[in-house]
Amino acid sequence: PAYIFLIPTYAVMWFIGRHWAQLWVSNWAQLAQSSAGLVLASSLAFLISNASFYLFSGKFGELSWLAYSGRVAHYYPLYLGSTVVYGLLAWGGVYLFKALVEHKAHQDST
Repeated sequence: PAYIFLIPTYAVMWFIGRHWAQLWVSNWAQLAQSSAGLVLASSLAFLISNASFYLFSGKFGELSWLAYSGRVAHYYPLYLGSTVVYGLLAWGGVYLFKALVEHKAHQDST
C-alpha cells in the first residue's frame, strides 16, 4: 500500500520542475532561489516516500518514529546531495545551450 504514495512523491518533483522550467535563471540570486525550491521539493519528496513506507509497509511494527528517523537520517544527505548535483548540472547544461544559441544567432545577424 505504500507504493501509491510514490505518485505524490514524484508529483512534488514534477511540479517544481515545471515551475523551474518556466523560469530563466540569469543570475546567482535566481539560481539560489531555484536551488532552494529544488531542496524543498526534494526534502518533501523524501519525507513523503519514507514516511509512507514506514506507515504502510508493515515492516516497522515495533519501531518508533524516533528510531525510524534515526535509521533513515543517514540516507537524507546523499539523497538530497545527488538531487541538487543533478539539478545544477541540468541548469548548467540549459544555460550553456541557451548561451550557444544566442551567440550563434548574434553571429548570424552580423
